[in-house]
Amino acid sequence: MIYKIVRKEKISFYVEFMIRIQLWYDLALILSHIAIVISEYLTLSNMLPSQFQISIRNFHELFPI
Repeated sequence: MIYKIVRKEKISFYVEFMIRIQLWYDLALILSHIAIVISEYLTLSNMLPSQFQISIRNFHELFPI
C-alpha cells in the first residue's frame, strides 16, 4: 500500500516536471516567433541589417514547431 502511494507520487512528480519543460519550450517558441516578426519588420523598414534577421532564422530552425 505504501509502495503504491510512493510510486504515484513519483509518477506525478515526473509528469509535472515534463509539463513544466513543455511549457518552457512553448514559451521559447513563442518568443522566437515574436523575435522573427520584429526582426522582419525592422529589416523591412531598413532599421536592422539583414545578417541579424538570418541569425534569428537560424536559431528558430534549431527549434522547429
